[in-house]
Amino acid sequence: MTAQQAVTATLGRIPDGPATTVTGALFVDMANIRARYECLRCGRREGPVSGTDVVVAFVRSIRTDHHTRCLPQEPPS
Repeated sequence: MTAQQAVTATLGRIPDGPATTVTGALFVDMANIRARYECLRCGRREGPVSGTDVVVAFVRSIRTDHHTRCLPQEPPS
């Protein structure tokens, strides 16, 4: 199985249409049970957090919670 086939099998078919803009990255370390979020709009990092219950709550809420604090940086002139 190729990498593309594995991704398609896991995520389903990626729909045709406009490109999606990535605005953040969520990193989850399952071996050490920790997570962090990095926003590409404002440059802020949230976390890391650790522990099963804390990581689960963080992953469930970080996108919504961070959006309330996110102040995008001005592009360089």
